[in-house]
Amino acid sequence: SPLQGARAHIASLLVQARPERRAELLRAVEQAGGDLHDTASLGKYAVVLEAADEAAIARATHQLLDIPGVINVSIVAHLIEDAATMDEDWT
Repeated sequence: SPLQGARAHIASLLVQARPERRAELLRAVEQAGGDLHDTASLGKYAVVLEAADEAAIARATHQLLDIPGVINVSIVAHLIEDAATMDEDWT
């Protein structure tokens, strides 16, 4: 398998941003291959990123910080998984 031995890096981030910048934040997260989720707090968003290495996670984090209106980006968790098993059904 071409994925044998490959690793997937998954990071969850908490992003604090001005609510009127949500659309721009969403575009940047999607361009980085991630998902943006609203939280119960206005202006706070949960972001999940998946990348080939930690450098890509770091780049995406810095890109989010560069968006006008983004106040803070905190990495909450960073997991490294075997890419070959990522699509397995765990139920």
